[in-house]
Amino acid sequence: MVALREATRWLSQESLVKCTIHTDSQSFQKALSTLQPNSAIAREILNIWSSLTTEVVISWVKGDSGVLGNEVADQLARQGTHGSTLNIKIDVPKSCLKKNRKECSLEIWQDRWNLSETGRRTFIFVPQVNVNRASFNSRTNQFIAGHGPFVTCLHRFGLCSHDRCVCDDKGGPNH
Repeated sequence: MVALREATRWLSQESLVKCTIHTDSQSFQKALSTLQPNSAIAREILNIWSSLTTEVVISWVKGDSGVLGNEVADQLARQGTHGSTLNIKIDVPKSCLKKNRKECSLEIWQDRWNLSETGRRTFIFVPQVNVNRASFNSRTNQFIAGHGPFVTCLHRFGLCSHDRCVCDDKGGPNH
């Protein structure tokens, strides 16, 4: 799309009646077909086109189809990957940044949850972190976390003198 933007900028300096732009970029055509494209480059192209007196026609061509201009553009793109650097500002949509930040945060959170030494009982039931809270009732939460009216829990907080059930097994949530 950068090359198409540069072609559009060049076109705005010329006085042509009609211009056909051949492209093998279907994503470019899809971006331009929406009224409000997410791509800043596509928006810039549309803004320039709206001020042109030139009739612009976009023609999709199959990649590597032998169209001279398209072949030259591909060759220049390949050359651009070697040698000197070219500084071109490409704005990333905020939605993309937010999505990446959310994915990174979830990944860090999951790594911490996997490696944590605490909450291992809860981990058995909820191994995957999730921004949407699980909606359990209070009894289920007590069972999953192991914090509730269990003899082992009451004993740990000094509310019971022993941690055994009447059958002499540990009186925890699994009992």
